[in-house]
Amino acid sequence: MQAEVVALRDAVLFVKGLGILSCTFYTDNQSLANLCSALHPPLDAEWRAYKEINDVWGLIKENKFECRHVNRSQNVMADYLAKVGSLLDEGYTGFSYPTFNI
Repeated sequence: MQAEVVALRDAVLFVKGLGILSCTFYTDNQSLANLCSALHPPLDAEWRAYKEINDVWGLIKENKFECRHVNRSQNVMADYLAKVGSLLDEGYTGFSYPTFNI
């Protein structure tokens, strides 16, 4: 959870830095999507990632972004990157530039 929420936080900050006003972020972590999409700050988040989850929730709410769940089986590229990334090092992303749809 902690690694995923840190990656999401970095992505949200990157998109915000580009001045993008509307963006939907997708995660295959149902709990993370639910916590970040809640109307109120997450109170029952995993304690090891609580600060990061709360930070992401605030960033998403203040920027009117969205966070939604997508099944990993429906996102072949994310599944591939997760598997390869777990075998290599934490710096592996598979891309040298950001990719997202606006």
